[in-house]
Amino acid sequence: MIDKMQEGVSGKVMDDEIEEYVNVDATDSYAAAQELEDIFNAPDDGQTVDDENAAILALMEFESRRKSIIKEHVANGMELADAKLAYDAEKAEMVRISLGLPEPVLEEE
Repeated sequence: MIDKMQEGVSGKVMDDEIEEYVNVDATDSYAAAQELEDIFNAPDDGQTVDDENAAILALMEFESRRKSIIKEHVANGMELADAKLAYDAEKAEMVRISLGLPEPVLEEE
């Protein structure tokens, strides 16, 4: 990611693999590299994350893997549109569980 930042790419770019525009971070590459170094070189402060924030972090991590998840579904035989829908369904399920909502009731026709 820092390499892309050094190339000066910003805004949105078309990602041909998933056929949609994706955001490009405009953070300074030097600041990002320094922040990463600071984070990984800092001593463990012993703090833990509460359940609500852990759920947010898990969802953020899941969203950061969006492209790879969609590509994995496509590699397993799904059409691109179906792979995107499957990703959205997985994300919705994560949100439902983290909010403690009941499973949706399927209405019969």
